[in-house]
Amino acid sequence: MITSVNIELRPIREKEDISVYKLFQSLPAEENGAENEAFGLTKSEFSEWCKIKVNNSVGLELPKNYVPSTLFILFIEDVPVGRVYIRHKLVPDVGHIGRYIAKEFRNKGYGNIMLIESLKKAKEMKLEKVLIVCKENNCAGCKTIEKNGGILEKIEKGNKHFWIHL
Repeated sequence: MITSVNIELRPIREKEDISVYKLFQSLPAEENGAENEAFGLTKSEFSEWCKIKVNNSVGLELPKNYVPSTLFILFIEDVPVGRVYIRHKLVPDVGHIGRYIAKEFRNKGYGNIMLIESLKKAKEMKLEKVLIVCKENNCAGCKTIEKNGGILEKIEKGNKHFWIHL
């Protein structure tokens, strides 16, 4: 018997519920090169941060040297399991897509689902190819990228740089 799973990759909203707040509090401030700027924020600070992220997606309130990017949340059966940034323009040392699955949801195939859905969103953004940078020692992340068509361009400063044509 085949069962379907409810999957949604949606942009962050100005007003998020407590489950999304809890997701960001469960993600470390930094791990495997992924940063979580929302770690440790109070609920009201998180609400302000969400508004900034919505504005960043249309090029407003960008920190110096940042490009517009959209922050998406991956929901599996209405439960937030991770986040992904999709940058609208190339940032060579960072790439277009930065993914992060919460520890309690790893090894369930959600990283692969997130990448598949992210590539769809990137294509909708009219990107023809995307660069994904992954720590060299992040075997699971590199394997997921390769599984989805990632072609290794180079290894530099402990990071693997993969291109995926959309």
